[in-house]
Amino acid sequence: MRCIFANPVETSNSIVLGIIVGVLALVRAFTPFKTVWLSWINVVAAIWLVISPFALSFSSSQARGDSIILGIIIGALALWDSITIETTASGGAGHAHA
Repeated sequence: MRCIFANPVETSNSIVLGIIVGVLALVRAFTPFKTVWLSWINVVAAIWLVISPFALSFSSSQARGDSIILGIIIGALALWDSITIETTASGGAGHAHA
């Protein structure tokens, strides 16, 4: 496997964000109703994934594209997770009430 990152800043940014997103997702998976706010942190991390290639001047176009695509995917999933769990927890539309 070939590393697509041309400098240590790109590598460090991606590794740190990967760890943050992964840990937050695991915590959310095991305590979904108590940690909804963690999904919002993942949304912020996803936004950083999208803008970091420009802010940090990524030199690899592949690394830039990967970061942007992953940011969009992670952001969409985190946003969906936080909205659906809040709707479910508050008894939103589509749920029967006794």
